Amino acid sequence: MAISTQLTELRNGVRSAGTSEQGDERPVDLIHLSRQTGGDRDLEREVLAMFLSQCHQAVEAIAHADGERARRENAHRLKGCARAIGAWRVAVEAERVEAGETSDDLAALRKASQTTCDYICGINAA
Repeated sequence: MAISTQLTELRNGVRSAGTSEQGDERPVDLIHLSRQTGGDRDLEREVLAMFLSQCHQAVEAIAHADGERARRENAHRLKGCARAIGAWRVAVEAERVEAGETSDDLAALRKASQTTCDYICGINAA
């Protein structure tokens, strides 16, 4: 299903915000994205494309950062990008990396980022 169709259904109350037809949390909150872009669908697609191009690079920059400061700065940037589009799971995992909470943070961030990027590719391809 195309992003414009999904957004129209969400706006019309066909589905609840942030959840899929199966009731699972979506990787991107499309209502938040629509609010951020003023409902401009072309801008929504552009913003999602920018996130796709930057997300993998950001995760790799975190993984290969020279020192804790660089790791935290890259995680902070990714957290902001994720929040801007409503990719809440990526934002949470980036925040954990930024805070240095556990040694598994990078793996969780990679998983959340991949899931989100796959989701974006799927809605753009539909």
